[in-house]
Amino acid sequence: MTDIRHRLLGEKTAYCTTFIDFYGLPSNFPGKKEAVVCADLDKKVSCICNSVNKKVENIIGDNARRFIPYVQMHEFEALLFSNPKEFAMGIDRKDMEAKLQKIRNSFTTPEEINDNSSTAPSKRIKNLMQDYEKPLHGILAALEIGLQ
Repeated sequence: MTDIRHRLLGEKTAYCTTFIDFYGLPSNFPGKKEAVVCADLDKKVSCICNSVNKKVENIIGDNARRFIPYVQMHEFEALLFSNPKEFAMGIDRKDMEAKLQKIRNSFTTPEEINDNSSTAPSKRIKNLMQDYEKPLHGILAALEIGLQ
């Protein structure tokens, strides 16, 4: 909060945003306790964003209108599960397609795969492919899928 306060009070025309990793938040972070009981991802995001906004408003008043909180609910690898076939082709591991598809089919959307730190998308991929390297394989898969 200190950094947000300094940025918004230091430059009167600047806007400030955040890139908050939901699963990395400490339990005492504003809105976290309320958010974890929400089943819907959008409600979790709203809960955190509204709580952070209120806290910033309490600290800096009207200057908070230039604050735009952002909560990242899923890690990059979740996006790769949007197309398991292309994902497997992109990393030249067609043998993994069925396993990737099985993981994907267990969730309504790829974003929901990030349900906790031990079963996050990157951990699931690493369990299937020990030599998985995000900078290399992640980019190859993203390009094959069509993510830019």
